[in-house]
Amino acid sequence: KLNQLEEPPPLPPESPPLPLESAPLESTAVPRLELLQQAYRTKLGRNLVAQQIAKHPEWGYEIVEDQIVDLYPF
Repeated sequence: KLNQLEEPPPLPPESPPLPLESAPLESTAVPRLELLQQAYRTKLGRNLVAQQIAKHPEWGYEIVEDQIVDLYPF
């Protein structure tokens, strides 16, 4: 019965890997305040958002009284 099976289709050609200098290690884009606030409302998101805010003070966000606020609103 094995000889009755069709051969699998060939795999598509492999794409070349990106050079290391063009593959960003971390995004430099600052997430929108609304997205962080929305994620902070979930149990898992609360921990992740708190860690990211602590890791990226340059974003200008802080958690005050269980709310994410923009330290530089202007």
